Amino acid sequence: MTAFLLPTVNEVGDFPADTLWYFRRSSLVVLASMWATIGVVLVALVGRLHDRAVADANRRALAASL
Repeated sequence: MTAFLLPTVNEVGDFPADTLWYFRRSSLVVLASMWATIGVVLVALVGRLHDRAVADANRRALAASL
């Protein structure tokens, strides 16, 4: 009932819809590329850490067998 007493809200106004759509699309592309880059870098870092741990375990196994 009180909603009828409140003024209307026009957030966009006469802002061009094409500009808003291009902004939204480009922001999605930027976010997707950012998360893809973060994922690739983390996979590379974890891979290096795993390889180092495997090499260390192999050296320890070799030293224990001597």
